[in-house]
Amino acid sequence: MAMDEIPRMAFRTTTRRSWLFRLGISDHELRGPLWRRATHGHYYFAPNNGNDPMRSVHNAIGFMPKDCAISGWAAAYLHGAQDLDGRRWSDGGRDPVLIVVPKHRQIRRKEFVTVRA
Repeated sequence: MAMDEIPRMAFRTTTRRSWLFRLGISDHELRGPLWRRATHGHYYFAPNNGNDPMRSVHNAIGFMPKDCAISGWAAAYLHGAQDLDGRRWSDGGRDPVLIVVPKHRQIRRKEFVTVRA
């Protein structure tokens, strides 16, 4: 499959490995310089800026189930509050993305903080 035939969404968000395979992107290509591993089984297109706050948000969106929601600084950033980008004042690191999950679901990842509601 040619690059122009791959949906643009595959280049903007963190995407499941299985979906990238269906689009014709091989395991060899995923290990190459154009792709980076975000979490287990999820990849993003490497030319994207890794320090961009949207990278953390896209990692969470690409991983979370459909019945969950982004919350905290990431939700504020998505709604236009550009000063709330998740950076800590103390060391400049980024806070994890807060995900609200239903009571019956659990997500355990160090990259995310979950709240069950």
